[in-house]
Amino acid sequence: MTEKKRARNQPPPLTVTIIPQSGAAHPCVKVRANKGERLHEAIARAGIHVQAPCGGAGTCGKCRIRVVGDGAPAPSAEEKKFISAEELADGWRMACRLEIPADITVEIPAASLLPTDDGLTSGHHVRMEVEPMVAVKSVGVPSGSLEDQRCDAERLAEAAGYGVAGDVEVLKKLPGAMQRGGGRVDVLVCDDEIIDVFDSRPDRPVLGLAVDIGTTTIACELLDVSEGRMLGVTATSNPQASVGADVLSRIEYARKHSDGLSRLSSLVSETIRERLEHLLKRAGCGGGDVYEVVVAGNTIMLHLLSGIDPCAIAEVPFTPVFTESLAVSAEKLGLAVSPAGRVVTLPCVSGYVGADVVAGLGVLEAASLEDRPSLFIDIGTNGEMALLTDAAWYACSTAAGPAFEGAKISCGMRAVAGAVDTVDVEGKGLRWSTVQGRPPQGICGSGLIDAAAAFLKLGLLEPTGGIAEPASQPEELASLIGQSASGEPAIHLCPNVSITQRDIRELQLAKGAVSAGASILLREAGLTAADVQHVYVAGAFGSFIRAESAVAISIVPPGIPAQKLRFLGNTALVGAKLALASRTRRRRMTEIARSIRYIELSGRADFQAAFAEAMFFGQEGGAG
Repeated sequence: MTEKKRARNQPPPLTVTIIPQSGAAHPCVKVRANKGERLHEAIARAGIHVQAPCGGAGTCGKCRIRVVGDGAPAPSAEEKKFISAEELADGWRMACRLEIPADITVEIPAASLLPTDDGLTSGHHVRMEVEPMVAVKSVGVPSGSLEDQRCDAERLAEAAGYGVAGDVEVLKKLPGAMQRGGGRVDVLVCDDEIIDVFDSRPDRPVLGLAVDIGTTTIACELLDVSEGRMLGVTATSNPQASVGADVLSRIEYARKHSDGLSRLSSLVSETIRERLEHLLKRAGCGGGDVYEVVVAGNTIMLHLLSGIDPCAIAEVPFTPVFTESLAVSAEKLGLAVSPAGRVVTLPCVSGYVGADVVAGLGVLEAASLEDRPSLFIDIGTNGEMALLTDAAWYACSTAAGPAFEGAKISCGMRAVAGAVDTVDVEGKGLRWSTVQGRPPQGICGSGLIDAAAAFLKLGLLEPTGGIAEPASQPEELASLIGQSASGEPAIHLCPNVSITQRDIRELQLAKGAVSAGASILLREAGLTAADVQHVYVAGAFGSFIRAESAVAISIVPPGIPAQKLRFLGNTALVGAKLALASRTRRRRMTEIARSIRYIELSGRADFQAAFAEAMFFGQEGGAG
């Protein structure tokens, strides 16, 4: 069959028109699609990122859209589970389940989109040590002579005390700069190597960008590295979340799709580029003055950024391609910075203990927060943690999952406007609040932890995690216990928010994994919970957790009181900033990564036993 005949036999492409609902931040767009293609794939091609914690498996119900007009196909079994009959009749469907039948127009509500807020960037304040890798030096270069016929580059290197990068672009600029400067030139030095040369560099700042690539959020901070001065900070959702909430779902995406790895890499690099442009514009600076980008993140995120296949990390024995610090061309990542600019990743420990933990431990040292023994726990999807003792440092990772960040929770959402973020016991009832005081739309991680603690205190939850029978409760509490739309037990918290039995189980899995991992680290060091001086809780989300609630539901091993918990915020971003500003701190982070003793938990019977105990709420569970 000829190409022309084959093309004639193919059905013409369809058009999907995507219009924003009130409150959504995207414009009206049109995208071409094939008949039978899943709607969420077409939406992604339009550059719109819809929530998909389940990776498009149809098990979370977060990707709700509404078909405008009469074009909605018959609902699937999954859609009937998550969407009421009335809403189905009104055209509501799930983007990951809907197979495009014809030209179609859909609305995407703001709640179904990944947030693009500027929050979640705060971290523990640490005094900046200004000793940057990148600096401008003024150098007098002696002229050549019959007695000294060395090349210009060699004479410059001797005069400056630094080697000259073997870069053709630097060498091209050298003779003109020396001639115009009368033998005096300004050189830009990075890591003891001359990477750029000027006859006289204008009096502009030397800039650098610190980046934390989190599984959920990407945070960036722009610095004048010559002064250690912050010029701006910003954060946004990691758009990779549109293919799955956790790292394993992203590895699976890279494995299944021929362009999966390149797409995941592009999603991150494009986000960093966009955030950098945003910061530069706000600071009134140019990208040509940015010479270094220092990146922290878990091991898989750094592989994906670099375009390096991380698939082996998902299989025994979980080996990454690299753990050492890696230098990547900024130009290859599409960042509009100086042609001499580079992107440097901080070192990792293992496939599941990444540079985010190493950066956080660097922050502990820089802030002199080193009372030992102490636990360092990054509350997030990957459950990374470390134990610092005088004898050794230990680290492990547990599959906490995304429940702490609202994913896989029936009413779960990020900590954005309308999310229930605090819950308290008030008399014989409950008091709650939402982000920005908006009407409740769902519940975020801190609200879920508070809610579970309050339910336990009121007796609505049993230590095993089971929702109490209404008959066992006084009338004012019994009225809060009912059923979800799917018929499972649930506790009604407020309008639009009920916590189901399945939600509680997801929380138990997450908090049990963290508590059990910490218990195993203590056991490895021959310690108990009573020996712990401090628990340093990292992660931007950790800034919003209340210590009393965390202890009440046993996120940390029983025996550690609330007053020993200290919340440090986004230490990964702060650590990347320290490494950008100080070569000593960066060197120390490399030493930390190499010295940590990694504890592999998979296959350990004692971890499984500790995990089973840690599933309980309160002082009845946990090991250590």
